[in-house]
Amino acid sequence: MLFEDLIQEHYDSNEYPALAALAEEWEETRPFEGLKVLVATPIFRNSLVQYEALIAGGADLYAGRTVEGTVVPCDVEIVELLQESEIPVLSPEMVLDMEQEDDYFDLILDCAGQFSACHPRIGFVELTKTGVPYYEDVDFPVFIADSGIIKRIETSLGTGDGYFRGLEKAGYSNFEKKKFVVFGSGKVGCGIALQGLSRGAEVVTVTDTSRRNTSNDFILTLEANGIEVVDKNDSAKVSQRILDADFVVTATGMKDALASEALQSALANTKAV
Repeated sequence: MLFEDLIQEHYDSNEYPALAALAEEWEETRPFEGLKVLVATPIFRNSLVQYEALIAGGADLYAGRTVEGTVVPCDVEIVELLQESEIPVLSPEMVLDMEQEDDYFDLILDCAGQFSACHPRIGFVELTKTGVPYYEDVDFPVFIADSGIIKRIETSLGTGDGYFRGLEKAGYSNFEKKKFVVFGSGKVGCGIALQGLSRGAEVVTVTDTSRRNTSNDFILTLEANGIEVVDKNDSAKVSQRILDADFVVTATGMKDALASEALQSALANTKAV
């Protein structure tokens, strides 16, 4: 495989079980055989795992990024590695120029609607909800990955793990018996809470418990794993959990979720990170 050595140097296959399984399956089934595929998701070293899976499936792979003023970041060294490996890296303008020559992509895997002006033969996959408005008026099929259940793999496992790797990079290394208060019980909050639990932390989640039996099955997951769930409206209990905490995490996606006077007082007086 094209990037196998570099991937194995930095990652273990159990860190990306879904893509590892797909790469193995797709190498046999070749679902992308004969298809020209543009991947415009952020270009970093871990993106190579995604590229390998698509290549294993037979895709004629290209990478996409906006060169100036992009909201989607990249690792320049990985961009250069792709180019050295004869995987073209294209801007939206370059793709539109190709279309003028009757040269179209079959699939475009987009992020933040960067390539929404293009015209793939089969359609788009958009990674984020940020990109949804760019696709409201297109005449092509668009699958919004962020709205699918598969997104939980990335957000619960990947983002949760990334949060702790970020703490480790900042100098915090031992989470055994440390007290975490996590505000929010969606994909991100649940992922952080479960990752904390796996590292031996004592985790409390603050959320709207009225959603327990309605739209938020993550609350049931937290409780099933022994994580204390505190209702956001119980100011006294929430404030005490903040004062006792070693780390406080906000993952609500809601403006002013911690803006009440009681919570502000607790936050100003806690020892927590």
